[in-house]
Amino acid sequence: MTEPTEPLDDLASRWWAYRVIWSAGREDWLQFEASDDPDVVAVREASTDVFMLMNAGEPVALELARVLAHTAPDEDGLGAVCMGPLQVLLFHHGDDLAPQIDALAGRDEQFAAALAWVSVPDGRLGGTAHRILLRWMPHLEHVAIRRPRRKGPRWKDR
Repeated sequence: MTEPTEPLDDLASRWWAYRVIWSAGREDWLQFEASDDPDVVAVREASTDVFMLMNAGEPVALELARVLAHTAPDEDGLGAVCMGPLQVLLFHHGDDLAPQIDALAGRDEQFAAALAWVSVPDGRLGGTAHRILLRWMPHLEHVAIRRPRRKGPRWKDR
């Protein structure tokens, strides 16, 4: 799925419903998983749909991340967005989307607050993306920049 078939607000609402059920008790989860009700199936598929959009890295994914940050019910919910969809988006497409992420964070205070909590592993972002996102993600100061690939044979092939 690369384009959502419904408004992003509806997808975000279903994703939050999934998160509530995901954190419920085992019996509730088993009933949820076994249900064939179309509304329940739609909620179940929301998590997959959100992460597929984040993995695709298209501009709609950035807008969905913004919507999820705005619809977070509390700080724990904002943390779920940061360590879930937003982290996946940055992990896979941080270099490509850094200018758009920077522009959105400059316009949107809630999105900027969410960025401050996203964890990106060492070496995942290139130097340009690292510099662009550093003002929104101060912890990047302690994260290594991805090194350019060496040209020529690897040491073990010499």
